[in-house]
Amino acid sequence: GRQGAKRKRHEKKEKGGGTSAAAALAATTAASPSQPPAAAAAAAEQLVDGEDDALVDVVDASQTDVLMAEAGAGPALAKRCAKRDTPARLMRWLVAPVSLDEFAASYYEFMPLHVKRGEAGYLDGLLTIAELRRWLKEGKFKYRQNVDVVRFDAAKGRKVNVNGAAGTTADAAEVWRNFKEQGCSLRVLHPQRWSDSLHLLLHVLERHWNCAVGCNAYLTPAGSQGFAPHSDDVDVFVLQLEGTKAWRIYPPQAGAQELWPRVSSRDFKPQELPTPQDVNLQPGDLLYLPRGTIHEATSSSGEHSLHITVSTGHRTTWADFLHIALDGALAMAAEEEPELRRNVPSDAMNHLGIVHSEVDGAAPDEQDPVDNRREELMDQMRSLCATVLSHLPVDAAADAFAARFQAQRLPPPDAAEQCVPVRKAAGIYVSFGGCARLALEDDFAMVYHPFENQRLLHMEHDDDAGAQHGCLQFNV
Repeated sequence: GRQGAKRKRHEKKEKGGGTSAAAALAATTAASPSQPPAAAAAAAEQLVDGEDDALVDVVDASQTDVLMAEAGAGPALAKRCAKRDTPARLMRWLVAPVSLDEFAASYYEFMPLHVKRGEAGYLDGLLTIAELRRWLKEGKFKYRQNVDVVRFDAAKGRKVNVNGAAGTTADAAEVWRNFKEQGCSLRVLHPQRWSDSLHLLLHVLERHWNCAVGCNAYLTPAGSQGFAPHSDDVDVFVLQLEGTKAWRIYPPQAGAQELWPRVSSRDFKPQELPTPQDVNLQPGDLLYLPRGTIHEATSSSGEHSLHITVSTGHRTTWADFLHIALDGALAMAAEEEPELRRNVPSDAMNHLGIVHSEVDGAAPDEQDPVDNRREELMDQMRSLCATVLSHLPVDAAADAFAARFQAQRLPPPDAAEQCVPVRKAAGIYVSFGGCARLALEDDFAMVYHPFENQRLLHMEHDDDAGAQHGCLQFNV
């Protein structure tokens, strides 16, 4: 019944009926993810134009007995899922009562989702304000690296940082004074480095998503706002742990953004944006925000608010994958194709460049002769590009993409117990699905793994430039 009601909300009430923009775009992309058909573009335009009735789909699960039975089950469930190698079960708990199939088809990357659970203890055991106080007192946080102290100045329409010098240890007394007296919010970056519950949660979710999964914690005093309206470069699952918070969710591509941006946005001023949809999060609730969704949030006037964000999909787009593949294709083609090693013709710069190009697609001036030489050079480059693409190392790029994940991910919580020493002529035994990646590089078989990763450096690097790979190397 709930799914039927949801479908009705998304159907367009026109002559022939129809599918919502989000669902249509999801369906067309899923049907051909490598090359979405023209229908996907049309659905995207419909999504941007705001033809759906709501910006956020709301699922009221407050009367679901199954959810009540699983209140506070997160940490124990994560442990069981890690042991039994069933990470999808934990993800199912996270978005319940929405099924994983429904989440993938109707929400993931396309539409915000608010699950109203009506069970304050559903997310118990993940993080508390007491833990944040203890970590501050123990001197674990450095300004800007582990904690940001910020507030949103409504009069100026911008975020104000109240941090100490970057890299210095945050003074607990000063931080709490700014929290209580100045209305500052605390953003704790990567609390999974110190919280065993969050370490286990993210470790299992990384096994589900096959990409690095990040986490931040946000503690906001009563009646305050920490950040200006903005969007993030990741898909975000907001888990409300303590207190209540009023969120404002803006339409897709508000602020002249493109769909699925690969970088976080600037801070917006509210007057720049269209009318948002209000969403009130209670303890136990979940809010999913697709990458690029502009949002802001204010805590209620009666008490502080604590929530965490669990994020996925950072630099895991087709563009990121093809960046690796095309680099490899060019390197391989240059080795094997003599034409790519020839010099660029000496007269090429006399026919290429902005001063020799057509402006806005306009035809050349009638008095100017057609530049046949330019067309010859363009044809030659198209032919060379086709040659490069014929060498596209898809499997090698996939191995490099997956090896990067092995370097970025959390080490297993019990890595010391699970890691099996490998001796000469011995077999390799995997601890769980996806815990290693085989790649062939030159004359060696490389087995990349996360068992040597450092928990305190999780999410420290945006890419693998500064990450160290755990790797076993064998002669082929």
